[in-house]
Amino acid sequence: MSAVPVLIRPGAQQAQSYLPENIISGKPTNQLESVFTSRSGAVNCGVWSSEVGKWSFEQHDYEEFCVLLQGEAILTTVDGKSSRFVTGDAFVIPSGFKGTWETVRPVKKYYCVGYHKAKL
Repeated sequence: MSAVPVLIRPGAQQAQSYLPENIISGKPTNQLESVFTSRSGAVNCGVWSSEVGKWSFEQHDYEEFCVLLQGEAILTTVDGKSSRFVTGDAFVIPSGFKGTWETVRPVKKYYCVGYHKAKL
């Protein structure tokens, strides 16, 4: 028997805030809605949105594939290399990334995270 694809419809979002020591500018807040987690916990996908602001972050034990549905963001590494992303762009934030995320215009993105080790 073959596995059957499942239609996923986004539902309720969870509001999140950043640690004050990570905020560089603005008053950024975000909404997170996880819509799929694999049985092993190694893959998680959903919808994420953010208001304008800039904060520091580190991507430790996972890779993240993103598709920007709306808005504009700039990711800058600790050594000063910047990448600008706008509506329609697809990109990957690699494991080991350390730097800043700046939401220039409110952002909404699809994300899919692959963890290096299953989160059981």
